[in-house]
Amino acid sequence: MLIVRIMLFICNMAIKPKKSSRDIIDSISKYFRYGGCLMEITVQEFKHCDLITVKGRVDSATAPQLAQALETANENGKYKLVMDMEKLEYMSSAGFRALLGAQRNCKKYNRGEVVLSNVPNRIREALELAGFTELFKTFDDNLSAVGHF
Repeated sequence: MLIVRIMLFICNMAIKPKKSSRDIIDSISKYFRYGGCLMEITVQEFKHCDLITVKGRVDSATAPQLAQALETANENGKYKLVMDMEKLEYMSSAGFRALLGAQRNCKKYNRGEVVLSNVPNRIREALELAGFTELFKTFDDNLSAVGHF
């Protein structure tokens, strides 16, 4: 199974234009550093909220990193969070659990909330099936999501 995943990863990297062999090697090492699952989290701080951008896959291996990023924002006194999901490929139930925990913590004592922006259709459908659409406000772009606060 691991060999198949490595081969698929290498084939996908080789197909992408303008990738040097060094870029491919760096991507493969990053792939293994995250346990075979690529995920990247970036945080931008604004005056009234934080914008957390997630790229790649959130699954049982990477969900703890997402939960930690959300907890860190809360520990720093940030309770108004925008989660940009535009480049998110997949989110498992472990990722939904991390979102739910962050939402509970942010809404505690009416301090803020987590809102979602640029939610891909597949993830939106999963959120609907899980009944999470009533728990999270969703926006079509980051500007309107950040402007909400």
